[in-house]
Amino acid sequence: MVANEPQQQQEERKEVKLIQSPNDNNKYRYLKLKNDLEVVLVSDESTDQSSCCLAINIGSLCNPREIEGLAHFLEHMLFLGTEKFPVEKEFVNFIYLNGGTYNGTTSANKTNYYFTVNQESFEEALDRFSSFFISPLMNEDAVNRELNAVDSEHNNNMQKDHWRMDRIINDQFEGHPMSMFFTGDSSTLKRDDIREKVVEFYQSYYSANLMKVCIFGRESLDQLEEYANKYFLPIVNKDVKVPKLPPLTITSKSSIMIEAEPTQDMDLLKFVFPIPDEKLCFSKNYKSSSATILSHILGHECEGSLFSVLFNKDYAFSLSISSNSFYENMNKFEIQIHLTKTGLENVDEIIALLFQSFEFDTPEYFFIEKKILSEINWKSFQKSAPANTTQAITSNLFRVERPEDTLKYNNFLEKFEPQKIKEIQSYLRPDNMICLFYSSTKFKGKTTEIEPHYKIKFNKRYIDQTDYDKWKSFPKNTNLFVPKENPFLPIDTTIKAPQDHSIHIPKEVYNNNGVKVYHSLDHRFNSPKARVNIRFELTSYGNNQSMVMWNLLKKSLKEVLNEKILYYLSVLDFSMKLQILTTHVEFQCYSFNDIIFTALGKVFDFLMNLELNDMQFKRIKEKVAKRFLKSHHLSPYQISMRHLSLHTFNCNSMLLDKQDYLKKVTKSEFLNYFKSLFSYVNFSIMVVGNASVEDACAFGEKINSFTNRNSACPGDVFKLARVNLPSNTITHEKEFLYDANQTNCSSSISFLVGQFNRKTYATTLVISSILGSAYFEELRTKQQFGYVVNCASDCTGNAISMRCIVQSHTKTPEEIFDATMDFFVDFEKTLDYFKTNPSDFNDLIENCQKQNTVKQQSNSAQSSLYWNFFTFCGDFEFEKKKYEDIGKITFDDVKQYYLDHLSPKTANLRIFAAHCYPQSYQIPDDVKPFGNTKVNLLKKNEHDNFRENHGYLSSKVNL
Repeated sequence: MVANEPQQQQEERKEVKLIQSPNDNNKYRYLKLKNDLEVVLVSDESTDQSSCCLAINIGSLCNPREIEGLAHFLEHMLFLGTEKFPVEKEFVNFIYLNGGTYNGTTSANKTNYYFTVNQESFEEALDRFSSFFISPLMNEDAVNRELNAVDSEHNNNMQKDHWRMDRIINDQFEGHPMSMFFTGDSSTLKRDDIREKVVEFYQSYYSANLMKVCIFGRESLDQLEEYANKYFLPIVNKDVKVPKLPPLTITSKSSIMIEAEPTQDMDLLKFVFPIPDEKLCFSKNYKSSSATILSHILGHECEGSLFSVLFNKDYAFSLSISSNSFYENMNKFEIQIHLTKTGLENVDEIIALLFQSFEFDTPEYFFIEKKILSEINWKSFQKSAPANTTQAITSNLFRVERPEDTLKYNNFLEKFEPQKIKEIQSYLRPDNMICLFYSSTKFKGKTTEIEPHYKIKFNKRYIDQTDYDKWKSFPKNTNLFVPKENPFLPIDTTIKAPQDHSIHIPKEVYNNNGVKVYHSLDHRFNSPKARVNIRFELTSYGNNQSMVMWNLLKKSLKEVLNEKILYYLSVLDFSMKLQILTTHVEFQCYSFNDIIFTALGKVFDFLMNLELNDMQFKRIKEKVAKRFLKSHHLSPYQISMRHLSLHTFNCNSMLLDKQDYLKKVTKSEFLNYFKSLFSYVNFSIMVVGNASVEDACAFGEKINSFTNRNSACPGDVFKLARVNLPSNTITHEKEFLYDANQTNCSSSISFLVGQFNRKTYATTLVISSILGSAYFEELRTKQQFGYVVNCASDCTGNAISMRCIVQSHTKTPEEIFDATMDFFVDFEKTLDYFKTNPSDFNDLIENCQKQNTVKQQSNSAQSSLYWNFFTFCGDFEFEKKKYEDIGKITFDDVKQYYLDHLSPKTANLRIFAAHCYPQSYQIPDDVKPFGNTKVNLLKKNEHDNFRENHGYLSSKVNL
């Protein structure tokens, strides 16, 4: 029997040949192991990193009603030691020290576990990873600590509106598993028998026959198959069936209207239509994608669409649609509309228009458009990061009719099925919906109920015949009709260069009147797309005025250009972002070559000849005002980072000041500001991918053709600079959080190292590779400070610092700071380990080199990397220098770096700590002394004086 096994396996493989893109040179193999575990092997001989993902078809919907959050809690527990590797966090530390990452995610119907690691450490990582599913320990002390981590995670989510909306909507499916509290917290999980219950859940459901695995590496398929059998065949097959859950339907006597208060400034309507028909399961109907086609029609934004009508009535800022499948009899079709102030007063008309928009038949050209794009993307397949690949494949294995379809799952679209679209539409009825009216202004102080887990204040009522009659009474809107065909089809997909896999670094091809263009024609990825990045080099940036004006300009692009051009292009995979960064402003565009320059030409025609009517300006001001107000409700750790930036860079302004300026700005001031600003502006442009040098130069010439623009003097162009913090000094800044309901505090603590140079930067990368995991393990795993714990380098403004961030609902900022300083005192022992173990230090250097020079697998990823290097230091080839520099770093370099910049005992210590407090706290009006180090506490609104008093480090990069 044993001698015949390879032949039998070979015969089985012949039966399953995965459909593969002609542009995909990976090698694939599908296996079904003897324990019924399905595996896809991916061999990529060019990869630097390997990955594995295991997914199981069990998620939060399988939680026992009496222990909500148990599936999520189990996901946390499996990372905390196994019989073969009993040391808690051994897997985590191994992954970090070998240049990798890891994570687990629990969704309603599935739990995912995955990691990436340097190729050379792959088998050792697989050994550790697979043992999660063979012999996890789930020790009692680990159970208690990780319960705190889950509680912190929920506490971090409580003020996030997307979590709150999902919760209050799901809660309406009374008696159905969908109504359970999925993530769990201490109130649902803290019980004497929790370890027994989590072990019982694992034993009941974690069976090989419910699992899918994808193994991605540089090894041959035969070697990867050995790994699969060696490490995953021992997982026990208990022949478990996925619980048969009831179909998702409205369980109450009629449809439901929920009126609820958000945490942020927003006004929206969200409609959820459950669809229990197994024949219509969205994820299973991938060869017609009827739900996707319907979503495209109903979510269209051009003339005739629902959004166009709402937009032109000044009722809506945005409209989005999603279709989600959980199990075959559990599907949701969701529509979300963000309302303007005018829309807020016309909700019934908006609902009436929504149902009117459902009445149209679906023309075949919508299917044809999607099919054309799908075929192009399939033929020009681009590799993604290893972890993205393994996660996508395991997810697809659960969805496909047959394993052969796994790789092509998202690109089938073989048949147009208008009848299925009609059947989905038949469920989009006013008597089959949950409607959430989520408003920060309408319901404040007018609610009567509170959801127990997220403390959502809400009212609930049943929709009745009176509502139906009211919505039907609105006359048919003649501006509602099926949008026309996309005028930008067909797409030119001609590849402009021979694909000989040669590397072409971007080179300067155009330099005239302050416009520089760098170009690289792709010879490696066989993609019909190109990326264009454009940096605005401005003479004024970073103050209140500029931040407000650029935010207004960003909103004006979609306001004016969306209906006629940008939306049509977006559905053809055109992506465009105007990024308002701390350092500069830039455009990022990625699309097909014949589309990208057409779109950018229209955009720059608009920018350089800026015009808006009064209604358009009113609407973009309202959008920006909401965005600014929303920023007050970011997570505390994001707010403490903002305060840190406000005090330590020459480009920042207080949010309240920006809000005040926005209220006063007029349309004429806005238009005149950019007329003046764009009269003296330079541009650095990078064109990479399937675009010729002629195209690139023509675009540079297009920018130069605007008669109202002159080049700016290079010395006048704004450059970000970091404050030169005083030596032997710790500066504290303390603020209350704006959100009165926020219970978390946060501290962002920055250790300034100094001006950028190559050796210091390389040493920073090496020490960061140790610090990140060590800080996380100490403050999050051992001391349980909170869900958000991070330590990483920051080289913004061409100066180097080490930044620690902690968010906690159980510790104060003072405790966070003290624990951080204690950690850095003890960190010397961690470093000294490498002095006595030089081979481990050599491994650390080698892994750091690999982690910082990973091969890019697509044109999009490669061009993004080029641009990152260019904006960082102006050198497209910086990666090679970085690799060489890391290789030269010695243990003595790392130790001296620590002693000079990070040790709390050094006289060179330069720390700025920004602390944010919930309003329920009492902020101490003093700070503790710290040895011989000077300690300062800034007063409120002292950021301008602080920056001026200490000056700035040079932003010049020394290469």
